[in-house]
Amino acid sequence: MEPHERKVHALVQHLRLIRNEKIKKRKLKDDKKRKEIEVQKAKEEQLSKKRQREERRERYREQDKLKKKIRRNAED
Repeated sequence: MEPHERKVHALVQHLRLIRNEKIKKRKLKDDKKRKEIEVQKAKEEQLSKKRQREERRERYREQDKLKKKIRRNAED
């Protein structure tokens, strides 16, 4: 290759290297962000399940109270 062609070739290789590094950094950043989002979703899901369980318990308590009240009124 001629000197000019070598310089152009080296420049193109350097640009490819820079582009690949940017792509690699972007991919790592996206992976990290995705993992953070997954962790956040897992926490929210856990809280949601806990809240639903508590709501169910409370509903059953209220139903039990009403049944006891009805039984007492029926006995009287």
